Amino acid sequence: MLDSAATGERPLSSAYLIDGNDCRLICHKRTDDGTRHYAPCTGDCDIENPMDSDGACMMAIICKDIQEHRCDQLTTKTEASAAEQRFICIPAAMGPGWLYNNDPGEHINFGPVPSKCNTRIILANSSATGPCSFITDTGFNVVELVAKRRKHQNRLMLTQA
Repeated sequence: MLDSAATGERPLSSAYLIDGNDCRLICHKRTDDGTRHYAPCTGDCDIENPMDSDGACMMAIICKDIQEHRCDQLTTKTEASAAEQRFICIPAAMGPGWLYNNDPGEHINFGPVPSKCNTRIILANSSATGPCSFITDTGFNVVELVAKRRKHQNRLMLTQA
């Protein structure tokens, strides 16, 4: 989501947890991808990242920020959470072949698989020409893809089983 900005300034690109009536800022994007749609965050980008909510821990890393070393630090913090489930959420606008090749069962190389075996990666890709959004199993293997015809409907909803 692009935050509001003062006239003449570019907004920050930010990730929020929106839960019913609650809206909490998780982080801002630090890496400049050259689009000039937003201003890269120059300070502490991880406001409440990762964050626990209703038995789940959510880490957000926005698009090209996955190339930063802070992913390792955030993954370690996510792994330390006492939450029953953990999610690495990647809101993105990526083209073909950037992170993965759109194949069911494909392994996502996001570093070592967490030892607690209850962390999944979720990619929500807004680019119509890029690969489909996906969710992985706890071994970081793609188990579900959003059909290309439904890409505009990307959203993650957590429910109690």
